[in-house]
Parts: sequence; C-alpha cells; structure tokens
Amino acid sequence: KLKTNNLELVADVHGISPDYQPGHAHADSLSFVLYAYGQPFVVDMGISTYQIGAKRSLERSTLAHNTVTIDDKNTAEVWSGFRVGKRPKVKIVASTDNSIEASLSFEKFEHNRLFNIESNALTIKDKVNSDKLAVSRLYLHPKVEVNLIDSGKIEFSNGSILLISNEVEVMVNDYEYNTGYNCQVPAKCLEIKNIEIDVFTTLPNRYSSFSQEALEVEVNGNVKVERIAIPTHNSGIKDQSISFKTYFDEVKSRIKGQHYDLVFASSSR
Repeated sequence: KLKTNNLELVADVHGISPDYQPGHAHADSLSFVLYAYGQPFVVDMGISTYQIGAKRSLERSTLAHNTVTIDDKNTAEVWSGFRVGKRPKVKIVASTDNSIEASLSFEKFEHNRLFNIESNALTIKDKVNSDKLAVSRLYLHPKVEVNLIDSGKIEFSNGSILLISNEVEVMVNDYEYNTGYNCQVPAKCLEIKNIEIDVFTTLPNRYSSFSQEALEVEVNGNVKVERIAIPTHNSGIKDQSISFKTYFDEVKSRIKGQHYDLVFASSSR
C-alpha cells in the first residue's frame, strides 16, 4: 500500500496465494486499485458469481483487472470455478516509502511495473518484453466519468487528470461493476493500447545503377524501419520478378505471427 494525504493505492505485488489453496485467486498480479480524496477512483470490477461459465472466467481473468495484457492472455492459468494451474513468478524489485517496483514472469511474458506516489500525483511505468499488442486497462468507479481525451491527456469528472507519455490509442468501453452477486451497475473502462508502426522496405540498392549505405534496421520512437536486401537488377522483367519475390517472401517471414490493425502498401511505380 502507498498512501499520501490525498491518494491511496493498493497494488498486488505478491502473486497467487495462498500457494496451498489458491481457489479464490485471480490472474491479477501487478494490478491495483486507487482512491482519490477518499473516494474510489480506479476499482476492481468485483465478483458477481461463483457459477462456472463465461462470466466467472472473465472476472478471474487478467483483462478484467487494472494491469497489462499481451494479446488478452492471462498471466496465470485460472480455469473452471476455483482452479489454478501454472502461476506467475512475482517479486518485488525495490520499494521505498512512496514507491514500489515489481516484476512478473509467466511463460514467455515478462512485465515490470513501477508505482510512485507523491502528494497529488501517481506515476505508473510499465515495461513488457513482448513485441505483440500490449493493452493496459483502468476500470473506473461508476461515479467517475471521462470528460476529455486529447493528445495523451485524459480528464475525469472527479477532477483528476491522466497524462500518457507514449504514443497510444485510448478507448473508453462500457463494463459492469459488480455491487454484489448478480448485481451490476454500468461503468467505464479505459483501454490503452500501444501504437507501433512497422515499415518494411528495401535497401537502396535494387537498381544496379544506384547504391547507397543504409541501416538494415532503424528505430525512431514507435516507428521501426526494416530494410530488406534484394538482388540488384537492370530493370528487366525477369530480374524484377526475382527481386519482388525475394522481398515478398522476406516480409511474409518477418510478419509471421503478428496481428496488425491496419496495413498500408504502396508501389514505387
């Protein structure tokens, strides 16, 4: 727990417990809840049922909590109504009176999260090791509304402001906040997705009459450029066909397993 006069944060940095009987555990490691000025702000959606089914599975899942998911996958193997299989390795990396840093490792996914709280400000820094879609979610209390989203700045009805440093896409979704068993009220959830742009092009040597040095891989912020080496040619149909086929095969290989929201292609002709 981290607390100031105006903010109070409770974070799950312990992992699945108790180890000998984790039936009530959720896949919620590194998630948190936040009170601002004595009122609930970022909340846990709660439990509405113990009945085995889609609703029970959702409420135990990672994406139902205030943390990061990769491809909406769980960070613990929760199943049935009260079952837990594989569990994440969670450890506290560092802590002070006003900050705590913890890490999570589950299968191939690694997540490091830092909470720092000072007076009226809470800072959260996330690092993940995956090149797949990372999504962070914030479940808001039913009394909290989103008033404005503008260029990485989000304003809420309780007077709070969220600033996001990276290039992201922010969506406001509806969800059901559980006030008791089978009792829900509507509320809002922020879904924050990282935006990454992959550019696949060729090294500037495709024509035999022109050649220039260039990096094969270049990263600038959220933009990654990969330049593919292809055979040089003299613009003959056969040579161009071989070059285009080489480029096509290499791009197809590099994007295997990736899921893009938008694909834009252009021709040099």
